[in-house]
Amino acid sequence: MKRLPLGLLSALLLFVVQAPAMGQGSAPAGQKPVTLKELFDKIPRQLTANTKVPTKLKTSVDEINDHLRSEVLAHDITMKIRCEEAQEWADERTGAPGFRIKAQDEQISLGGTYFVSRTWFYFPATAGPAVLKVPKGKSVIISGKVTRANFTTMDGLRFNTDVGDAKLEGGN
Repeated sequence: MKRLPLGLLSALLLFVVQAPAMGQGSAPAGQKPVTLKELFDKIPRQLTANTKVPTKLKTSVDEINDHLRSEVLAHDITMKIRCEEAQEWADERTGAPGFRIKAQDEQISLGGTYFVSRTWFYFPATAGPAVLKVPKGKSVIISGKVTRANFTTMDGLRFNTDVGDAKLEGGN
């Protein structure tokens, strides 16, 4: 079995398990960042069982996405990631300025099927200088609210996550 790196997906899976106990989606104070593997291990096995079967992959992904929508979206989360890039950004809908960090893409396994994990963290305009100083490859801890968490099968297998109202918590 391939060892998985630290990343968002791990954080999301752990969150799936913790969310019901958190009440109102608040992350517990001092929540420990988690790995992608830890998070994926929390998705119920019956949802991942058919990800290896090509004719059942789409249905399986749809069921996992339903689970993620009910357990993850709009909840607070804390993750440890490696920065791929930090940049200025403007919300396409409102034009509001801000900043974002893209985590390095990771290859992850779910039920024996490999996916690429792609994650963006969106910060308010007031976070600018600190966000832009995060260099490529640096590990950082980021907290925020999950605004997107879904698997797609278009253009290859991919897990997409967006985290809004992001805040840098630290790094190493």
